[in-house]
Amino acid sequence: MKVLINKEQLQLLTSNFHLIEGKGWVQNGTDLITESRMKEYLVKVIINGWLAQIRIGAYNGTNAMMIAKKLFPKARPTGEYMSA
Repeated sequence: MKVLINKEQLQLLTSNFHLIEGKGWVQNGTDLITESRMKEYLVKVIINGWLAQIRIGAYNGTNAMMIAKKLFPKARPTGEYMSA
């Protein structure tokens, strides 16, 4: 598969990721890429008895829990969230 990227995309890729032999692309821990300026919340949900955590961008924790409920109607949010 071939992917065409321009110079700005290549610079973003090389400044935020490292190519390590045996591990592939590893994200640089100091400069994480964010898609928006919203805060990210880590919401804990229970899906069929399995505990899972979902990272959701929202304006506050309550909105993050409501989004998780809308995304996964059968899931049960535990009421726990934290800023990521």
